[in-house]
Amino acid sequence: MAAAPVAMNYNVFRFLMVVLTIQLPCCVRRLLHDVAIIFFHMPPPGNLASTLIIIFEWIVSILVLAASSSTLAVEVFVDKDTGLCMLMQPQPCRWYKEAAMLGLLAWVFSYTIALLLFYLQSSRHVQPPAPAPAHGHN
Repeated sequence: MAAAPVAMNYNVFRFLMVVLTIQLPCCVRRLLHDVAIIFFHMPPPGNLASTLIIIFEWIVSILVLAASSSTLAVEVFVDKDTGLCMLMQPQPCRWYKEAAMLGLLAWVFSYTIALLLFYLQSSRHVQPPAPAPAHGHN
């Protein structure tokens, strides 16, 4: 039973927990911002603030992908390569797998939001085509 605490001491699992903890305030802030825009009709942020939000979304998305992939790699290593999951209780191995899957799911949502924000930011500054001049035939 001493192998269970050793398996949970991998740094990638801690890295995943830290990245997901960083992502949580970002999501809450974005939720409050969207609620303020939709329900209270506040103007959207300026160009600089929108760009910083998009950059932060991309950074968090990449960090979540790296952390969840690393956690899944450790789970495969512990389960398949070393066979420690057969020697110890299966609970830590299941935790790794569940954490990695939830991290990948968080990455999908974060990446989708980052792409959507990038699209909205780029389409917001596109000028509509100028109307054609009227040709008067009198």
